[in-house]
Amino acid sequence: MNIAIHEHATDDQRAEVLRDAALALASAVALADGRGERRRVLRILHTVKGAVAFLDLPDLAASLHELEGLLDTGAAEDLLADAIRDAEASLAAARAPAPGGRPGPVDGRSFASCLWWAERMLAQLTASLGKRARLEVEGSATEIDETRAAGLTAALQHLVRNAVVHGVEWPEQRRARGKPEEGCIFVSAHLGADGRLTVEVADDGAGLPESLSDRVFQPGVSGAADVSLYAGRGLGLDAVLAEADALGGSVDVSSEPGKGAVFTLRLPPLTGG
Repeated sequence: MNIAIHEHATDDQRAEVLRDAALALASAVALADGRGERRRVLRILHTVKGAVAFLDLPDLAASLHELEGLLDTGAAEDLLADAIRDAEASLAAARAPAPGGRPGPVDGRSFASCLWWAERMLAQLTASLGKRARLEVEGSATEIDETRAAGLTAALQHLVRNAVVHGVEWPEQRRARGKPEEGCIFVSAHLGADGRLTVEVADDGAGLPESLSDRVFQPGVSGAADVSLYAGRGLGLDAVLAEADALGGSVDVSSEPGKGAVFTLRLPPLTGG
């Protein structure tokens, strides 16, 4: 079924994303100084860049994208220093109070609260790529523990973006294949009686290329021919795997050529009091 998802971040969600952006910049500074693991820092930047874009902060998103590219290609120290200063200036501007109010928080910590960015993402991506897609959500009221919310939100952002960018075909391609011009991305959450959480992100798109089906989660693997703000560096699904590992869970994928793909994230029951 279709549900209404908050189109804008709440004050708390906005603050959380900007805190993550500050931490990502600190990690980039450390890497530029020779400290830290490059792939991990790139994953962090890539994830934060995506979340920032859904706050309607194009300057900060663009500066993080530029910094990510410079770190990825091993740019000179002076270029990195300039990019870091630009990103820090954009972050400072983003932290300035915005005129007017934003919607209040979603009641409780539900699965829907992990999708506050989803409608904005769909609007941005489909307009930029010339595609058509809708989002359907099942299990929106499923309770999500606070300790898992941030990691699950980040994983979902990568998976839904992946479905739009790589899965759903352009309208003319879908017509030629006998499909509706508008693609569908189906997101579901289910909490089992044993406390295990299962989350699926499925699309009715082209499915995975056979050449990628066995290695989609490997670092550096991408289905995009060129690097853009949305894809191309092979960081997204690598980041999903990292988030699943950090949550003590697993992620796998099944695909049928011409019919679509399903990514399934499984998290174990919480332990402790």
